[in-house]
Amino acid sequence: MRYLFTFILLLVLSSKSIANQRSFEQAYAPISVNKITIFIPIENLPSNSRLVSLKETDNGYLIEWDQADGATFYYVEQLVNGVWQQVGGDVTGLSMSISGKSSSQFRVVACGRYGCSKQATHQNVIANGDLQLSQFSLSKPEVTLGQASLLSWKVKNASSVTITGSNGSVYYYLPHTLGTTYW
Repeated sequence: MRYLFTFILLLVLSSKSIANQRSFEQAYAPISVNKITIFIPIENLPSNSRLVSLKETDNGYLIEWDQADGATFYYVEQLVNGVWQQVGGDVTGLSMSISGKSSSQFRVVACGRYGCSKQATHQNVIANGDLQLSQFSLSKPEVTLGQASLLSWKVKNASSVTITGSNGSVYYYLPHTLGTTYW
C-alpha cells in the first residue's frame, strides 16, 4: 500500500511538472552561398519587459508592464523569502492582480514563439501610486496634415509614455518627464 501511495504521488508530481514545461520552436537564419542555402539556428527571444506600475489593493497588488517586442505571453515572478516564485503564467495582457502581500517585489518575463526573454535580476523603477498628468500642451491649437507641432507633457508615477496620434501613428517608450516630440 505504501508503494502504491508513493507511485501515485510521483505520478501526480511528474504530470504537474510536465504541465508547467513548455516547448518552443527553434529560430533559423538562412545563409546562402552560390546556389546552396543552409539554415543556422539562432536565438530570437522577445525583448525584456519593463514593470511600470505597482499598486497596492485591499487584498494584494495590481501590477502593470510594458509590451515587449516579440512577446505573445508573459509570466510574473514574486520575490518571497529571497526566492523568485512564479505567481502568474501564460498572461496575455499587460497587467495582473496578485492576491496576498508577502512581498512587493515582482519581475515580468516576456515569452514568444521561440522562447522567453532573459530573466531580469532587477526590474526598472516601479511607480507606486496613481498616474498624475500635470502638464500636457501643444505649440499650436490646430495642426493640419503635414505641419509639425511641439507636444509637451509631464506625468508623475509613470516609467514611460505612449502616445497615439489621430492618424494611428504610435510613439512608444517616451520619457515620462517633460518629454517632447514633433507630431
